[in-house]
Amino acid sequence: MEIAKSMELATLSHKQSSFAGPSHEALFLVLAYLPLFELLSMSEVCRSLRDAVEKDVLPWLNIIIERPLSLRLSDEILMKIASKANGRLRTLVLMYCAKITDDGLQRVIDQNPLISKLHIPGCTGLTPDGVIRALQKLSDFQDGLKSLWINGIANMKKEHLERLQFYLQTNQKLHIS
Repeated sequence: MEIAKSMELATLSHKQSSFAGPSHEALFLVLAYLPLFELLSMSEVCRSLRDAVEKDVLPWLNIIIERPLSLRLSDEILMKIASKANGRLRTLVLMYCAKITDDGLQRVIDQNPLISKLHIPGCTGLTPDGVIRALQKLSDFQDGLKSLWINGIANMKKEHLERLQFYLQTNQKLHIS
């Protein structure tokens, strides 16, 4: 409901902007709180919102992808979305993104090593070795990973879990769910 109101406000602001000048600055503060689907929709409302969505890093620091976007998300699209954070991505949540592969996840992590929250439930295109490589990379950084959520990764064996545990123990504050 709140999202619909903000989109309505944006459309109204766009209609008024053709008569009264640019959109109100407070409108741009809302962008960082919108879910990804609505954020992408807002970029279609008017030129000033499109520019704000494209050029502002703040809305892209926490990327949460869920349905309906998760069904269409590929490695290339994920890379385009994640690149908007300019290496400062903090949260990456991929809910049931079956088309995401180990290589796609690794490319995002390579360009955004400061991720502190990684949730990848139901990402059936990922392998245990790919998840371990991602954790290894993230555990190399100062703050490291604070939250990890995985399930639905096929062929997870005891040795994979032991390696995951090793990397997770390097970061004492980690909350596993």
